[in-house]
Amino acid sequence: MVTVLDRFTTSFNWAQFTVAAIWLRPQWYLVTDSVITDVQNAGITMVTGGGYYAGDVVPGHWALLRKSALIGHTQENNPFAFDGGPFNPSGLQCAANAAGNRDNSYCLSVDEGVSHQTTNFGMYQRLFSVYDGPAFQDSNAYLNIKTRVLDDCSPVVEQGNIGGKIGKCVSKSDSKSDSKKPSAWVAGTVQGLAKADDGKTCYMPNAAIGWKQPNGFYYPPAFHSTNLFFKDVDVRHFVVTPLFKEGTFDMDSDRVQKEYCVFDDTLFNGFSSIDRQTVLNDDDGTLTGYKKTTVINLDEFFAAPVDAVECRSDNTSRTSPYDYVTTVVYPGCATPRDQCDPDAWARDCTTSQCTGIPLFRQDLLPRADGNVARSIRMMGQNTYQRSTLTANHGTYYLDTASKLGFSNRFTGKQSDAADDPTGTYYLFLIFAKLETEQTYQFFGGDNFDLASIKLVQANIDRNPIDFDNNNAQPLPSGRVKQLANGVVQVTVKVSDFPDVAKKYGAARQKKCQPATYCTWNDAANNGAGACEDKNPRDGAAKDAVCRWANADLHCPDGGCIGIRFTLPKGFKSPDNPDSVRPAAACLPKAAPWDVPLTKASDGTCPEDIVLPNGVKLPDGRLADDFCSR
Repeated sequence: MVTVLDRFTTSFNWAQFTVAAIWLRPQWYLVTDSVITDVQNAGITMVTGGGYYAGDVVPGHWALLRKSALIGHTQENNPFAFDGGPFNPSGLQCAANAAGNRDNSYCLSVDEGVSHQTTNFGMYQRLFSVYDGPAFQDSNAYLNIKTRVLDDCSPVVEQGNIGGKIGKCVSKSDSKSDSKKPSAWVAGTVQGLAKADDGKTCYMPNAAIGWKQPNGFYYPPAFHSTNLFFKDVDVRHFVVTPLFKEGTFDMDSDRVQKEYCVFDDTLFNGFSSIDRQTVLNDDDGTLTGYKKTTVINLDEFFAAPVDAVECRSDNTSRTSPYDYVTTVVYPGCATPRDQCDPDAWARDCTTSQCTGIPLFRQDLLPRADGNVARSIRMMGQNTYQRSTLTANHGTYYLDTASKLGFSNRFTGKQSDAADDPTGTYYLFLIFAKLETEQTYQFFGGDNFDLASIKLVQANIDRNPIDFDNNNAQPLPSGRVKQLANGVVQVTVKVSDFPDVAKKYGAARQKKCQPATYCTWNDAANNGAGACEDKNPRDGAAKDAVCRWANADLHCPDGGCIGIRFTLPKGFKSPDNPDSVRPAAACLPKAAPWDVPLTKASDGTCPEDIVLPNGVKLPDGRLADDFCSR
């Protein structure tokens, strides 16, 4: 059953951090021909259960915002309607708490009986707000969305009482009595307030599209947009990337002081690797200026051979012409029944308290600090799984040799029982396509049996995940290699699995849902079939809505494609785990990496391709190899 909001209007709506003016969960939703204006915090959010199981997202799920207008600000001179909120130097004033200070957790107007709770990183407009999903956009207009400069304060950095630095935005008055007076803007004392590039101004990065962060769940690489329109919009897309030191969850204080006005040593508490993985797909270039591109955090782990800073993203995202998939590692002890030792493999891995599994990108790319490998922690969801986004055709090292502790300790202490899953692990790909191919390396030890690696399907409609071990397939010759120092390399190629093309076709037809609204047309697309609307609205195309049901498929029919491997008895981490990891290598300037970024025809954004290091190019390809920009 589909819920349709048609010609719905909401204005001057304030919602707390996790919700929105329109908050829809979790079902098939169509919001069309509607208007959202002057919201504080989030405008519209269409969420699922935060994971990829059938209990989190219905089969064939789609949630679509279509032909609607989202306006940031409609009353220029009314201080009670400012896009920075009604609490500001000319509007409502935040009352002092019992200690005579402003409480950083809320703004209270005693006279008006109004209280706005405040949340770190949450006090800015996000007209289309992403919590989890996926959700889709088609033919929407974003109008008059402006960053809000806090004009009554300037950034200062002070020494904290117990060490570390503290950032504040305090009054610009030169008088001694006012030197520590906080900003009157609602966001003026809230951690995560952004600092302008000149280092002299604090601002709220009001954006057309933004994210609920931190988030301990899952961002699928399946958000799509097409035919978007922007007018008088400063920031089209804004995302927060936690500033951690490489390989840790420790805050990088130097970078924080450059990028934020209000902070202390706890700024990124609650953030994890999941917040490094926000991802959008721009189908026609109307978001980024480049056709068929993927947008992801401006994070060095996701640097690509051909990429650019996403235009009007406040330098928070990169865009590239490559596909991304979700790589999942799952312990055999969790399926078919929970047999995992919590001291060896924890169920919950949604916060930085869980160390996760280190995954190193083995493809070197240029950076200001040298061509060094970058890593991320695979984690997320309270379901035993560990996952992260990875780039198609990439090479990655899964650190089974790590000694990080209870939450990801690999073990090879199998018993002689044939059904004992201890020491068996699965690696599979969600949202992979028929052409997806990735290479993984991991430490298997001296006695690893290469024949233990099999192609399998993972049925993620169930929790715990069900693996079709009865139909496990050997990998083709050359896909598995023994490297030095006990390291194994395996190339996972989706097309290697028998009849997988037919399985994708069957999945598309099954995902044409719900049956009350959508129908499968075998004859469409020259016999390839299409999911079409049973009763197209207002003269729209037959597939205007229902085509989003299988814009991206979680898996082919029968489950996601992946591998199973078993660590040998007596498996032991090396004394120096870092010593066994193969050296990362520079990518050759050749297929499949040497492809251009293709500009959209309207040319409104951007004017030039700007690489993350500031270099402008006439197209996205480089003259030399990919390590020497």
